Amino acid sequence: QDDAALMDLADSFGVTVDELVSPEFQDRVLAMEENEQRVEELADELETARRKYAEAPEPVRKMIRFREKYAFLNSPDCPDILKVLVNDLFAAYDAYKTAFARLQLLSDQATAEAATEAEKVVTAYLANREIWDELEHYRTTGQILGKAAKFREAEATEDLAALSDLDLAKKLSSARANQSKHSKAVKEAEAAGDDPAKAAAALERWTETRERIEAEIERRKKK
Repeated sequence: QDDAALMDLADSFGVTVDELVSPEFQDRVLAMEENEQRVEELADELETARRKYAEAPEPVRKMIRFREKYAFLNSPDCPDILKVLVNDLFAAYDAYKTAFARLQLLSDQATAEAATEAEKVVTAYLANREIWDELEHYRTTGQILGKAAKFREAEATEDLAALSDLDLAKKLSSARANQSKHSKAVKEAEAAGDDPAKAAAALERWTETRERIEAEIERRKKK
């Protein structure tokens, strides 16, 4: 992988890839007395790196910058949940871009649909933002902030694990009933031409709750 090779080369010089491919860095390295016996070799190596970086698509360059900024993600000491958050970050960003692009295509008359799309944009952006906050906090303090939705999900899963089998079954029954209730509310709102966003959000929450409960039940079956 070119991005990995570029990062390895930059790391060998103790700089970032952006610094590695800069003319100023190349001039400085080639002017060093300790490099005078391998100036030509180094010049070729640095020029190849500069060319590969210039030819790389912008998403690749962004990924390189991201991996360098949050290098702790590669550390064996990095909490697993932060690595999971990175996957969520990219998923949230993709959702934001998709929803925002759709929003730009809507006519002024499509107000209800526009409102739904706008809510998706905001939801996706906030999911993205809270993950960035987690990564930035850990990068600067070495401590977990713990405010992202993923942490709340983890706490909810731990709470389920503490329930008895009977209470867990009751929770599942309640979740299924609420899921059915809000699914019906979404359909009724759509049929009446009303905004189904509130009912849809409740449906999503109960669907996620049901899935967590079912996952806990399956986990117990495998023990």
